[in-house]
Amino acid sequence: MSTQTKQSWSTIVRSVLAWAWLTPTALLLADAIIYPGFIETKLSLTLLEVFYGGLGLQIMSRVFFSARVSNNWHTQVCKAQWFLLPLTALLLVINFFTFENYTFGMFHIHPSALVLITALLSSFLLLFGSKQRYRQLQPYSQFSLPFLLLSLLFVVEQHYFHTVFYFLKGEDSVFEYLTCFFFFGAAATLSVAGWSLRHSKTALLKLLAVVLCTGGLVFFVAGGEEISWGQRLLGIETPEEIAKVNSQQEITIHNLDGIIEYVYYAYWIISVYCATAWIIPFVLKKMGRQSVANALDVFCPSPKLFGWFVPMLLYVPLRETESYAVWGHWEEMSEMFWSAGLLLHAIDVKKMIKRWSDNSI
Repeated sequence: MSTQTKQSWSTIVRSVLAWAWLTPTALLLADAIIYPGFIETKLSLTLLEVFYGGLGLQIMSRVFFSARVSNNWHTQVCKAQWFLLPLTALLLVINFFTFENYTFGMFHIHPSALVLITALLSSFLLLFGSKQRYRQLQPYSQFSLPFLLLSLLFVVEQHYFHTVFYFLKGEDSVFEYLTCFFFFGAAATLSVAGWSLRHSKTALLKLLAVVLCTGGLVFFVAGGEEISWGQRLLGIETPEEIAKVNSQQEITIHNLDGIIEYVYYAYWIISVYCATAWIIPFVLKKMGRQSVANALDVFCPSPKLFGWFVPMLLYVPLRETESYAVWGHWEEMSEMFWSAGLLLHAIDVKKMIKRWSDNSI
């Protein structure tokens, strides 16, 4: 076989593999439109099995065959994603506040399969884009990522609550350890940023260094509290005096009687602030107060992080107005998203401090 023929066949194989995930996508779309459970009835496959198949084909074609697609195709998939993602989120919200099959009964669209389609589109955009495309899409992907993850977890909760979701949300399990990791990461990031300002000549920057290091200490305590300071891992018994006044009978501060009643209100207030504080520097920039706005950016999370605070914004009112028994299984996930948003803001702060240092501000 000639070299040219081999190259032609190689190109055909890469192209076929690059687009082979469209078959699982079409199956998921059929399940969303024809009727929920269509795939399982006809092919004896679950939604997640079809999704994993499509994701596996994408990864195999990219990693093992270096498959590529044109920027034009990448753009078309991107447009489809930005149409499907808000549509899916809207349908999920409608079902959430009505009943599971409401949107299918009204519009003949079931969002569970659409969530997995948006996930496949997202992985396609991630795997097959050029560096230039990645830079162009970065602000949008950062904003949409938490909504996509939240939608995926919602589907898992709806269909795999007693298996996958129960494992994720359990005590000393994935959500809790990720929350701890994010808090410790934020603590380290803010502490490093504050320490880098220790030799600053201006009083304001010295004060900022103290504030950042203090913030790092607060996040460190939050991370330790999340895992009860390793009490269960180390098998440490709770002293009887503390167990009597601790709602979880652990060596933690936030579960103490008189404190636990206000913890979730604090979560919610901080979430409201983090989700909306970006408005302050935005308005100041419009007023021409650029320097003041740049300084306030340190304390105001970017709007691209908005989605990370949404679960806690929703969870606390639902928990307080209805009951923990109904909504409690979302608690660990909400805390995980919340801590991830705080870590990402801490990373942004560290980058700001570095830019200031590079510019000798």
